[in-house]
Order: sequence, then structure tokens, then C-alpha cells
Amino acid sequence: MIEILKDKAGRTWLAFENAVRMPAARSIYIEIATRQAELNLTTERLLEFITEIEKNMNKGQFVKAAELLGEIRDRSTWACEEETLLTLASYYFLLEGEDPVNVSDDWTAKKREIFREDPEVRAFFLTASYRLIRQLSDITESDILAYLAEREVQKSLRQTAASTRK
Repeated sequence: MIEILKDKAGRTWLAFENAVRMPAARSIYIEIATRQAELNLTTERLLEFITEIEKNMNKGQFVKAAELLGEIRDRSTWACEEETLLTLASYYFLLEGEDPVNVSDDWTAKKREIFREDPEVRAFFLTASYRLIRQLSDITESDILAYLAEREVQKSLRQTAASTRK
């Protein structure tokens, strides 16, 4: 393990020096999170989309179902998405004292709380996770954060437009 960050609260963050030698138990979580980050869609969010699409189809609300399918399609063209990147970060990067072999719900929740509360730490790990899935990218931290902020603005505009159509 190597130290990659000492945050302003004094917490030490670690990464595997050689990802090939990462324990299999943790590697499985990382593989799943990497796929989700590449698709810009968590499994939970995909299941929510499917449930909503089914519900709208059963009600005969085909336009709403098509809008939801369109969002899934659009996500496949995004460069990145915050939730999936933070999920990947919570599995790939460790806090000092965390078991490097097994992923723990308690440690994952602790890291997610830190990501919510500390914008600098969140920015660091959004960038680090993006680089994990796009290894040859030379995109800067500010580029990634600006892109994610723009995605949120676009999402808000779509929601406003959808609510005015109702």
C-alpha cells in the first residue's frame, strides 16, 4: 500500500502499489464498480429505471417510458458520472486502518460520508477514479469537475422542462 493523500482532517488515504496484486475479495467489488462507472449507471439506478419504465408502460404512459429509456441511452455517451466514480473510489482507495482484503460496509459508509462533507477529498477521488477507468486520459481535475457540474445543470434543466410539460 502507498499513501496517496493526507486530507485536511489528518486522515491518510492509501492505494495499492500494484493493482495486479490486489486481494481477490476486494478486486471483485472494484471490477463491478468499474463496469458501472464505464456505463455511468449504478445497478441500483438501472433497476430504478427499469421499474419506472415498467410502471409507465403498464399505465400506457409510453412517452414517459421513452424518456427514461432515452436517459439510459444518454448516460452511455457521458464521459463520467459522479455517483459511479465515488462508488469506485470507496472500494479502490482505503483509509489507514482499513482491511485491504475485504470490503466493509462500515468503511465504505465512512468514506462516502467524507466524500459528502469534504469537497476537496471528493474532487481528488472523482479525478482519481476517472483516471482508473480512462487510464490514458490527460484530462485535468478542473476539467472533470466542470464536466460533472455541467451534467448537473443539464439534469436540472431536463427536470424543469419535464415538470412544465405535465
